[in-house]
Amino acid sequence: MKFLVAAKKNTWASGAEEEKRFGIKVLGPFVKEYKNCTLRYIDQYVGGEPFQGLEVVTITDQHSIEKPIWAMSYRGTYRGAAKEHLAVNDILHQALKAIPVDAPFRGPQILENKRYFYCNTWNGDVAWFNGSEFIGDKVNTNYVHSAEYWGGLVNKRSFA
Repeated sequence: MKFLVAAKKNTWASGAEEEKRFGIKVLGPFVKEYKNCTLRYIDQYVGGEPFQGLEVVTITDQHSIEKPIWAMSYRGTYRGAAKEHLAVNDILHQALKAIPVDAPFRGPQILENKRYFYCNTWNGDVAWFNGSEFIGDKVNTNYVHSAEYWGGLVNKRSFA
C-alpha cells in the first residue's frame, strides 16, 4: 500500500501538469504514470465535466511480463462556477495528497480550508472497496464537486 500512496501523491495530486495527450482537440485521454522497480501505477482519465478514469497497478515478473494486480474506476462531476474551478482543484489536490495509508483510494474522511470542505466515505479495504467524495462551498452552502469510485485486487487467480 505504500507504493499506491506514493504513486497517487506523485501524479495528479501533485498538481503537476505533465499530462500526455492522445488525440486532437478533445479532453483526453490524459495519462499520469509512476514507477518504482517492478511496480507501475497508471491513471488514465477523460473529460473535464463530467470526468471518468481508471487507475491500475501492475507488477512485472521475472519474465518481464507486466500483470495488473489492482484497479480503481472513478466518475465525477464539477458543479461550481467556472471561475472557481482552480480553487476547487486546490482543495482536491490537498485532499488527495492526504491519502490515508490504510485506505489508499482517494482523500481523508474530512479536510477543510477557508472556503471549501472535502468529505470522503468508503466501504471495504484495498482488496474490494467502493466510496464517494464531495466538496462543499462554505460560502454558498452547496456542493461543487462529487465523485464515486470502486475497485480492488484483480488477477488473484488465472483461468488459463
